[in-house]
Amino acid sequence: MLLESVPTPLPQAGAQTGTVRLSELNSDTLEISADTPAPALLLITDLYSSGWRARALSGSVQSAYAILPADYIIRAIPLTAGHHHLIVEYVPASFRIGLIISALTWLAWVAAFAMTLHNLGKNPNPLTP
Repeated sequence: MLLESVPTPLPQAGAQTGTVRLSELNSDTLEISADTPAPALLLITDLYSSGWRARALSGSVQSAYAILPADYIIRAIPLTAGHHHLIVEYVPASFRIGLIISALTWLAWVAAFAMTLHNLGKNPNPLTP
């Protein structure tokens, strides 16, 4: 397997295999539980994209997870020995930027609407001076 960087922790060659259970699966979220007797790589054979993030859930031995491109197109997550419970989710930067722009636009709309109501209260008939 070809990785762009050295995984931390480095998997042990020839170590016992662990177990993996997929709890939730949809188009942009995976909830994974894994038990590994030694450091290993968890391979997810969906396409790699920089928008994928992994975060630890309660009961996981690791506090942070990295997602690495493997063989140029799939995802690899380095795991330490022990029990892992994590969420892998697709949250690209464009989504966060769009969310911020949408929130600011809604705030501007609400402010303009409030100003219009305030001005109407001062002059109920806008056609007369």
